[in-house]
Amino acid sequence: ALFVTDRALVDANVAPTTGAGLHLVAGATAVIGASAAIVNSTSDVGGCVAASSGSSFRMLGHTRLLNCSALTVGGGISATESNVALLNSSTVTRCTAKTGGGVYATTSSTLRLGDHALLGSCEATESGAGAYLTTDSALRVGGESRITRNLCAGSCIGGGGVYMTSSSSAVVSGRAMIEYN
Repeated sequence: ALFVTDRALVDANVAPTTGAGLHLVAGATAVIGASAAIVNSTSDVGGCVAASSGSSFRMLGHTRLLNCSALTVGGGISATESNVALLNSSTVTRCTAKTGGGVYATTSSTLRLGDHALLGSCEATESGAGAYLTTDSALRVGGESRITRNLCAGSCIGGGGVYMTSSSSAVVSGRAMIEYN
């Protein structure tokens, strides 16, 4: 497992294909906490973080993903067959991609926001500015978390807050909000 803590900073990374800040594969686990941040990173898929093949990525304790971009999917996070949790006032903000400006989740991935997490001010040019879910993926938003102020720009077909295909599911509860997108 990888732990990024104590105000650690992962900054200004570039990857030609996947996961400029962190790239998790084959069941890898990463936890960022204690005010750590992944910022200003760019790749084709998963600007800040890419998690695939049974990997797990957790954000705890006022952590941030900020100003990351992907040329195709998952400006902040791209998850394929993975679990992603944003908890304890963690934020994904000002991230951009064609699809899934904040988070792109596919192939049985689960995205969970809880305990005042924020997915906001992200942008997509095709669909899913806040989050894009497809292929049996699930979204769980609770604990006063928010998906807010995301922008579906240009020729975007929809999903300022969340874009879902028919095989995906979502549950929003516990005073959580999807607003102002």
